[in-house]
Amino acid sequence: MAFRQIATAFILLLFGFSGALAQSFEGAFSGDGPRIYGTTSTTEGAEFDISWQAEARLGTLLGEPVVSLRFKYDIAAGIVTIPQLTLNGRRYTTIRYGQLPPKLQAGIRLIDVKLRMTFSDGMKLMDVVADVGATGGPGEWSFNVPGSPDWDALFYSHSSFFEFLDEETARAAMGEELTLVNATIEDATLSLYQLHDDYMRLYDDREEYRIMGTAFERLIEGLKRSYDIDASNIKDGWTDAYFYAERAAPLDSNEEWWERRGRLSDVFEKLANLPEELRTGTNHGPYEQAVEELRLLSIAATDGTYNYVPDGVDPDSFPEGHEPEFDSETIDERLEAAGAQRGVFSVSLVWDSTSDLDLYVHCPGGGVINYENKSACGGRLDVDANAGDTVTISPVENIYWEHATGEGNFTVQVKMHKRGRGNPEWERFLLQIRDGDRDRIFEGEVREGADWRTEF
Repeated sequence: MAFRQIATAFILLLFGFSGALAQSFEGAFSGDGPRIYGTTSTTEGAEFDISWQAEARLGTLLGEPVVSLRFKYDIAAGIVTIPQLTLNGRRYTTIRYGQLPPKLQAGIRLIDVKLRMTFSDGMKLMDVVADVGATGGPGEWSFNVPGSPDWDALFYSHSSFFEFLDEETARAAMGEELTLVNATIEDATLSLYQLHDDYMRLYDDREEYRIMGTAFERLIEGLKRSYDIDASNIKDGWTDAYFYAERAAPLDSNEEWWERRGRLSDVFEKLANLPEELRTGTNHGPYEQAVEELRLLSIAATDGTYNYVPDGVDPDSFPEGHEPEFDSETIDERLEAAGAQRGVFSVSLVWDSTSDLDLYVHCPGGGVINYENKSACGGRLDVDANAGDTVTISPVENIYWEHATGEGNFTVQVKMHKRGRGNPEWERFLLQIRDGDRDRIFEGEVREGADWRTEF
């Protein structure tokens, strides 16, 4: 686990939807903290505080629970790591976040982010722990892959963080108007994979310049030992002054490092091809060895930056998140495609086969609305699917009222009129009852001779 400190959310916007198995919550909220620490060999020493924003949606799709999150975070200040190539491989050094240009800051990722949200249904508190997934860079919104836990693994009891509510209790809670009480980031892991890759790709000349400091020192020493030539103060020779200057300022651009690397290469070309008249004496070994080491280090530096592959797991390899789908949205899309009317009140039925299901609404004072009697008690059946020769695998039926329905209890009945060829004996369906902007969604199944009913 990357940290234990808990970040508490400040709730910005909350609103819920009531109704059995409907989209039960949608809200936006934000928080400050916690401090993120690097916990791997590639991120050790990294640490920074974050502020974050999230948008959550809870609902159902085909009668199963769905938890969707949209998340972003920002970093004000902190410390990260960048890679350094050495003669023995690679190591990592720390650098202040503010020293990085925006194109490198964008390479910071958080993965395995867990968000714990505490909800109230008006009678009890319950928690949902959702995986945010792999984030974008600082300031970038990202979706998770909407999770679909089993009903008996959806809500934790708030009084016992590790005990789930049973399926019946969870279904009942999703049918109520949920209010978000609190939200905390429970876990997060820092990934600098993309930052390290971008650094070595965008700042290859800076890294090659740094590596060639060893070659410069050995060449200067070889010249001194073999020919008593002191070239330590040669113009455009290697210096660590550039790196010291960067400690108190942002990194210089790679264009500047490219120019420095080019001038240093010219110096190497000059010193490694010393004129014969300056190669006096017989102690040529130290100089010739230094020249060969320069050649090998130059190849190793170029190869090391060009073929660099970051350590760890690429966050871009995680499944890409996306916007969720909910039952109410699926029904709405089909109704719109069928040209259905919504009125002030409506009852809609969807299923996914060529079987012919029929929707009935029994009125409080008698009378029924169905495919044989399309109007009664102010309501009208305007969409009847899979009747006759025209069939579809995405059918919808709809009954709507243009005006208020009045007092009394209605009974909704779903029948299988005819089972389609090759379809299962039992047909699953979703039923939406919409009253203004409030939805109630039910799931059920029918077969020939076995109807489904509910009252409202």
